[in-house]
Amino acid sequence: MEKNNTPKPVPKKYPYVYTGTELLNMVPNKIPYLWNPFINKQGLIALTGSSDVGKSSFLRQFAIAIAMKEKDFLGHKLEVKHGRVIYYTTEDSQVSINILLKKQLPTVDPKLLTGLCYIFNTENPLRIIEDQLKEASTDVVIIDCFADIFDGQMNDISSIRRFLNKYDKLSLEYDCVFVFLHHNGKRTELVNPSKNHIIGSQGFEAKMRLVMELRKNGDNSNRSLWFTKGNYLPESQKKVALELKFDDKQEFTFIGTKATVNLGLNNSRKFNDADKSKIMLEVKKHLNKKLSLDKVIDELKKVGFNAIPSKGTLHTWIKESKSVQSTKSTK
Repeated sequence: MEKNNTPKPVPKKYPYVYTGTELLNMVPNKIPYLWNPFINKQGLIALTGSSDVGKSSFLRQFAIAIAMKEKDFLGHKLEVKHGRVIYYTTEDSQVSINILLKKQLPTVDPKLLTGLCYIFNTENPLRIIEDQLKEASTDVVIIDCFADIFDGQMNDISSIRRFLNKYDKLSLEYDCVFVFLHHNGKRTELVNPSKNHIIGSQGFEAKMRLVMELRKNGDNSNRSLWFTKGNYLPESQKKVALELKFDDKQEFTFIGTKATVNLGLNNSRKFNDADKSKIMLEVKKHLNKKLSLDKVIDELKKVGFNAIPSKGTLHTWIKESKSVQSTKSTK
């Protein structure tokens, strides 16, 4: 019998270390998407917005599309692999979801939703979700909502990052994406969309690879889906929003796209002089405590300003303030 002389691969001494050569030789050579070009197949992402805008309805419709292995979701390509969704909800019951699904899918064969797996507000969500990930391959885990499962201080960056790291690890281990529903601060719908509107610490936004913000368009049934952060999102896509129609069946329909607004909130002209003065008084208090600008922004969120300037805007304002003080001192 002829011997196989193919050399066996040598085990890596340190399996957690990857060289640049190994990384370049990896397949695939492009970012794998679940919802192209928005949601990757791994990592943590967030859907945010004010109350009563339809965030849960949006995520339920997304989950249905994945479970039914649809090829398209709101005008953009879906690349579903398994057709399985774990939907962990803290705000709905079996009865309410039964009614909502029947309202949204009055003629669909129930057997087509076998891949849509709801979990209703049990203790120890991390363990429960991991048990289900072990049970079968899954495309997406939806958590509705983040504030109800987070067991730390909402304004504590370190606490939030430690908490989210556990879910990020599950995402990588089980090759799926986690979507967290989270809320924006009060009155933020009155100003431009921004990742800085999210309630709590900047640590939440920092751990997300993508942040989407769902908004009402005035008093009508139209909605806009803005992408306020996207680590892998093309720059051209960050300049437009998806225009959506939200109907009586709690279902969204893609209408088209909407022109850009200033997503970074870094245009200081959007703040009048009175607002700017109030904010800068608060900023100077925290700068005297040697806080970083990120932590200063976290502190500003606690005060309840209608709009929070970006880090770039704060940096500009601080430079302007120092310049004015320097000019006064030389006179």
